[in-house]
Amino acid sequence: MGEWVRGDRIELVKNADYHVKGLPKLDRVTFRFIADPNAAMAALKAGDVDASLFGLGPEHVTDLKNDDRFTVIVGDTTNDVVMAMNNSLKPFTDVRVRRAVTHAVDRPEVLKGVMFGMGKLLGSNVDPLNPYYVDLSKAMPHDVARAKRLLAEAGFPNGFETTLKVTPMYNYTVRAGEIIAGQLAKAGIQARLEQIEWTQWLSRVWRQSVYDMTIIGHAEAWDIGNYANPRYYFRYDNPKFQETFKQSEVAVSDTARRQLYVQMQKQLVEDAPVVFLFMHPRLAVAKKGVQGLWKDLPIPSADLSEVSWAPAK
Repeated sequence: MGEWVRGDRIELVKNADYHVKGLPKLDRVTFRFIADPNAAMAALKAGDVDASLFGLGPEHVTDLKNDDRFTVIVGDTTNDVVMAMNNSLKPFTDVRVRRAVTHAVDRPEVLKGVMFGMGKLLGSNVDPLNPYYVDLSKAMPHDVARAKRLLAEAGFPNGFETTLKVTPMYNYTVRAGEIIAGQLAKAGIQARLEQIEWTQWLSRVWRQSVYDMTIIGHAEAWDIGNYANPRYYFRYDNPKFQETFKQSEVAVSDTARRQLYVQMQKQLVEDAPVVFLFMHPRLAVAKKGVQGLWKDLPIPSADLSEVSWAPAK
């Protein structure tokens, strides 16, 4: 490491003894920490940074596509954005209520409004970059009438009131929350939007499960085990799912493991512990001439080992 200025930047220097010959290609890179997407956009356009790997919004990417000074990368990630429901808290203890909430959400409209259509719809926890992925994105379609019927069957013919917590730390949660609150209202579910700081979200929602509903992205690859943990903040507790997950962890053959993953994905559709919204797209922008950046992010990492400048023409 070269220099680290907490909260501002970190400079990394090439390790001449790196185990892969010829890598990394750059002698030195500097990561700058710019929390505000608009400030990151300004830094790009001013030439103060060479690339933005995380943090830009879809509106910035759309703008930069029209600027011939930059290359725009739109790919896939393992960041699955969900609207979680507290499965241990009434009325979400009733699977009919959770299914009703899922049917009340118009996910294509959410993706269009939040990500300008970039990204992919999800039907379960497993994302398209996973080799065991099954496309279940249409398994629980938008259907307000069905949502109302399910709510009536569950004893809520007039719907119910709830709170949807989002954090401005990730602007997509606020945007999605605003859209979804309007959609839920059409089914009789009155969701009050509450914005909380990231530290509060971590302490109250993630650690203590003090919430009704919340929206967040889960970027960990191979994290289906969270749904097999009844203490995780979803509080989803299905012994059958937990047993299937255990079997998948010790399955010897790839074929057997895939079959178990298919079962788990279908079980998540049936139980609807969360509303699976969309896969957050990979949105990166770099100056023309920067080459070697990953298009997709199978892990949430900024790997610059193969990045270099194209030879001058």
